Amino acid sequence: MIMPTPTAVLESDVTASAVVAYTEMQSHLRLDGSTDQVLVESIVSAVTQKIENVISRKLITQVWSIYYDFFPSKYKNENDDWWEGTKDGAVSNLYSPVRFLELPFGPCQSAYFIKTFDESDTGSIFDASLYQLDIYSARPKIGIKSGATWPATVLRPSNGVQIKATFGYGTASTAVPAPIKEAVKIMAAKLYENRGDLMIENPTPQTAQMLLEPFKIWRIR
Repeated sequence: MIMPTPTAVLESDVTASAVVAYTEMQSHLRLDGSTDQVLVESIVSAVTQKIENVISRKLITQVWSIYYDFFPSKYKNENDDWWEGTKDGAVSNLYSPVRFLELPFGPCQSAYFIKTFDESDTGSIFDASLYQLDIYSARPKIGIKSGATWPATVLRPSNGVQIKATFGYGTASTAVPAPIKEAVKIMAAKLYENRGDLMIENPTPQTAQMLLEPFKIWRIR
């Protein structure tokens, strides 16, 4: 099976809401006043991005464009007996489409569009009635419906397919699962308490790792 490697580009943060507000970190760290507010908020932001990368999930609502060089496919004869000699025909005849295109992270709330670009960089929107967005799987995917096929556009050499979609648990921090928020606070507290120090050991405390483990999305090939 031939699966394209995605390239993700952040289009916009729908909201500037933090996963953990400063007032929560202030209580967690037992800080007085707002002297270190900018520092603490920067640490929370960095920790949030780290956690998102570790668990392959976006937390607060964000809009991303995912680019692929081609649609997924498989060898038509991959389960057949090997043949000898040569065969006539186009190279594309050796492949059949894979009906699902896996997105690189979740959770996915909705898709704006699927667009293909030809070698002249002309974009064409794929009819939304021909595919369905799976928002329930840990790693969301887009599947073409029965009788439909991926667009026949002769794609440009790179980034020929664009999927624009909204990811995240919600626009408010209350939508983020409590264990993830707790892990953010634990990791942010460790970085704050050791600010300026060279941390040789694993900067992710074991408690935070334990809290995040159930949310990790694993890819098996």
